Amino acid sequence: MSKEQVTQHYISVMQAFIAGENIEVREKVVTNGRWAPAGAPAWNFGDREYRIKPKSKPTVDWSALHPSIQCIARDSNGNIFGYSSRPVIRDERVWAGLGGIECKRLDNVIASLTPGDCDWQDSLVARP
Repeated sequence: MSKEQVTQHYISVMQAFIAGENIEVREKVVTNGRWAPAGAPAWNFGDREYRIKPKSKPTVDWSALHPSIQCIARDSNGNIFGYSSRPVIRDERVWAGLGGIECKRLDNVIASLTPGDCDWQDSLVARP
């Protein structure tokens, strides 16, 4: 990256921090170092790298779900459903199955389910 690109990257990370996003940090001298929460960053750009924490999608132990469930997704209200095939977004707030797609609510039922923190519209996950 050019100096301008590096500067722009760090500006965007600092703006995200001000906006309330979670920031992660790692030491530059450690090859393949792990990212850790930055808390209130000291912004030591010489020795450390910073990034906006990536958003995660919902995850589940697929072996705990009936084989007919092929996708999971979180609606705008936080409810997570399993679908027998790929759902579509309906009414700009929910995922919906069309034409005979089976749908089951999963949150508060499947212990291995984690909701993730991505935008609900990006939460669709297909069975591996």
